[in-house]
Amino acid sequence: MEWGGDESFLLMLGDHIYSSDAEKSCVGQVLQVYEQVNQNVIGLNSLPAEMIHKAGCITGVWQEINPSILEVTQIYEKPTIEYAKQNLRVEGMAEDEFLCIFGLYALNKNIFDFLEDNINSDFREKGEFQLTSCLEKLRKAEGMVGLVVDGKTFDIGMPNVYRQTMIDF
Repeated sequence: MEWGGDESFLLMLGDHIYSSDAEKSCVGQVLQVYEQVNQNVIGLNSLPAEMIHKAGCITGVWQEINPSILEVTQIYEKPTIEYAKQNLRVEGMAEDEFLCIFGLYALNKNIFDFLEDNINSDFREKGEFQLTSCLEKLRKAEGMVGLVVDGKTFDIGMPNVYRQTMIDF
């Protein structure tokens, strides 16, 4: 990737607004963990089962040193409730709650290799090139941690959420 060079980068989804519930911004929280672990980091939040069809979900194992961080063991795009209950459970969470992608990522340049492979082979899921499947390949190759962000994300690409975001702000 010529324009990105060898630098790691922060990916923030363009149709999201982030609001921190802590003193440190949502971005600051993700970057702090990236600096601590020197590994790809994906921001996470908890969603009820009826909402997971709209988000990428993960599962993993909590780290002992920080109960907000887990070693990611699977990333899956917009699962059914049945799939999530069988494969995406996270210890200590309610039966109807799942960890989902928050829309903030601290990644190294290797994600572009997986994206390029999918584009060159015209590999599409649901008609699109999916970042989530490339994140899963990156996780398998290098490992990845997830951080439960102390904050909220608002997906303003969905009309009902956009309306609620305007009310909230």
